[in-house]
Amino acid sequence: MVRFKIGKIFGVACAVLTLFTALAQEAPKKNWQDRAEYDLYDAIVKEATPAKRMELLNQWKEKYPKSDYKYERTSLMLNTNQQLGKVADMISTAKEVLEIEPKDLNALYWLTRLTTTNPQDTSLLDTGEKAANGLLSNLDTFFADAKKPAQTAPEQWTKAKSDMDALANKTLGWIAMQKKDGPGAEKFFVKSLEKTANDAEISYWMYTIIRASKDMARYPDALFHLARAASMTGPGAFADAQRKQVDDFFVKAYNGFHGNDDAGLAELRKLSLSQTAPPAGFKIKNINEIMSERMTEFRKTKPQLAFWYELKKELTGENGEKYFADGMKGAALPGKQSIEGVEFSKLKGFVESVKPGGKEVVLKMEETGGPEITLKLDAPVKPADPNTVVEFEGIAQVFTREPFMLTFEVERDKVTGLEAGVAAPAPKKAPIRRPAVKKK
Repeated sequence: MVRFKIGKIFGVACAVLTLFTALAQEAPKKNWQDRAEYDLYDAIVKEATPAKRMELLNQWKEKYPKSDYKYERTSLMLNTNQQLGKVADMISTAKEVLEIEPKDLNALYWLTRLTTTNPQDTSLLDTGEKAANGLLSNLDTFFADAKKPAQTAPEQWTKAKSDMDALANKTLGWIAMQKKDGPGAEKFFVKSLEKTANDAEISYWMYTIIRASKDMARYPDALFHLARAASMTGPGAFADAQRKQVDDFFVKAYNGFHGNDDAGLAELRKLSLSQTAPPAGFKIKNINEIMSERMTEFRKTKPQLAFWYELKKELTGENGEKYFADGMKGAALPGKQSIEGVEFSKLKGFVESVKPGGKEVVLKMEETGGPEITLKLDAPVKPADPNTVVEFEGIAQVFTREPFMLTFEVERDKVTGLEAGVAAPAPKKAPIRRPAVKKK
């Protein structure tokens, strides 16, 4: 059985006491049908056990269906059902109260509150909407200064009105969400959060409706609200187990959109807890934007390598051999190029080895990479240390995909980083000496 805690505004004891006071005030204008009815009422007032009180209330209803105190009786039944945790009976009794008195605050409150806790009961949508609007349209009357109990501080009375306002807008937003009206739901949720900032449930719903809009430009806003729902603690926060689930989901959603960034994650949590809505101009870069910015920076700082990456991408594709044969073979590369405003006319690589004779040099295009280019020179160069930086321009002549190798014919004066001169010849192999054959 589901049991509700005392509401923010009206505790059961307070509501019953108020009701009894009203009944006593109204008594002179009404009449008991007989002494037995009064005795039954008196027993109800004195009964502290909710279950026994409900038995007496049902007796009163059965024996005196047309009692002058039908409104008070039905209101008592509503509060007693609340104590018993009978949600369905609370809803039906609250409806009965409103049939008698359409502006009953207690009945409007419970119908408004219970609507969002019973999503399976779609028949409550219209009822809840009417109740929530009934609360909003009568707030000034319900919470008029003249109606403030003497023992209630002015700031408590003001907060009670604000909390009721927040509840009504929350329910209206939830109803709009069930009806797939995202913009309408968001409007009500924003109003509710303005009145009561600490409500993780609303923040989670805000994430849900913004995400459902499929407007990727607003996804950062959705993540902001999800961060609030996941990070909020204390009053209005999710219970620990549920909050952990929401938090795990938040971290996954953030990293999926932006990439792993612990500092950014922490900063978003901090920002989301400082206000109820994203600030003007709020932005979270997505992975594609970040990669694009990084690529732009890479192309600016390492234009030759960026050029090589693009060239190699074509060569290693499905039609790599055709790409080489049709567009590269016999061409002078790289030629005059400009990437992100940076001009260059030579490729840069790192020495892997200088072959004996000095007219063939193998390069790797990244310092930690493997051999990818062979330069066939028209004049020899001296041996060079591994990873010596070399820049060159040459004529592409041969290409193989497996293993990958691109061969250029290069004029000596179009290579920098290598010293001209004859490389040491390859060591000669020692002659094979055969043992002398003894003559017999």
